[in-house]
Amino acid sequence: MGQRINAEDLREMLRVARKLRNSAQMSDDASYTGLFTRAAAALEERAAQLAYHPSDLDMAEADLEEAAFDPALYRHVDFRC
Repeated sequence: MGQRINAEDLREMLRVARKLRNSAQMSDDASYTGLFTRAAAALEERAAQLAYHPSDLDMAEADLEEAAFDPALYRHVDFRC
């Protein structure tokens, strides 16, 4: 944790996780199904960790008001698989 990541990179990580889950559903081999599912879960967990940044809690009041009007903060991020 403690790293900054932009929304596009988070979306891409979650797209890859979704593709891995789809591959797991389509696979007939149980070992591949487990491998794809574990990889997808690991990517989703890492994306959730990167979405949080400790310095967000330390922002000054003026910075919070300024950030409230930042359009990048209001972009939709789809965490569903």
